[in-house]
Amino acid sequence: MDFGKLSPHTGIDFSLAMTSDFRRNRGKINRPMQVYLGCPVWQHPTWMGRVFLPGTPSREFLSVYSRMFNAVEVNATFYKIPDPTSVERWADQVPDDFRFVVKIPRQISHDAAISAGMGALRALIESVAHFGAKLGMIFLQLPPYFGPDDRRELAAFCRQFPESLKLAIEFRDPRWFERREFNPRTAEWFAEKNISLVITDTAGRRDVSHGVVTSPTMMVRFLGNELHPTDYDRARAWIDRLGEWAESGVRETYFFMHQPNEETAPDLVAWIYDQLKSDPRFAVRFQWTPAPVDVQPSLF
Repeated sequence: MDFGKLSPHTGIDFSLAMTSDFRRNRGKINRPMQVYLGCPVWQHPTWMGRVFLPGTPSREFLSVYSRMFNAVEVNATFYKIPDPTSVERWADQVPDDFRFVVKIPRQISHDAAISAGMGALRALIESVAHFGAKLGMIFLQLPPYFGPDDRRELAAFCRQFPESLKLAIEFRDPRWFERREFNPRTAEWFAEKNISLVITDTAGRRDVSHGVVTSPTMMVRFLGNELHPTDYDRARAWIDRLGEWAESGVRETYFFMHQPNEETAPDLVAWIYDQLKSDPRFAVRFQWTPAPVDVQPSLF
């Protein structure tokens, strides 16, 4: 994820925008907010010996990952719609409390007008329906040239999206934002439709790290800088923000950790979990115990 990547890290105002809550139902929920923590992949070559025991076969990567993390951002669907058999196989490998968050294919979002991709959207929905209850959200990443002038096309797409599924939209065109805030009138419309706005925390585009809440379900994509000290400062701010959301009645948040090299993504996820695990405002599952790099795989 190179969007908004910026180096060096000094001189950047990483403060989070104030929360603007447009939800229709904002009452306090008398239960903890469910937090899903994960990465944009369920395996990476550098994780062998750290996340996975040396010698772990690739067919077991998802199963092992899902016992440690409770969600994954499935970016592979951006390039190809998976067949139902693959989706069922993935779903069978993970526990019941695990969630897949699926990215809408680029043939819908980038390659042509969104309205031209409804056939592909139906194919995607028919496929990911095989996740069953393990399907968390479906998210649409709009291209950087998709601006407010295209709002009618986007509205038509949203009206055709099944209400039974949770949709989140990531906006990248700066024209949607003013003073780091998403257009309020547009946010009101998405709140009426119960559609989430993805918050993307990245160094080079602080506008997309907005604070707009339009749904009881939130999605955050965090682009770090290989565990630079500012990563931890930003993560602390997010822990405070998650607490605010929990107290206001947000029911669940999907928080995905991106790093330029995904090797260090689990490290910061683990650090965030350590801050959340004893707080009664949150319900979260995570268990990562890195295997020593000198462990030898069993032959039997």
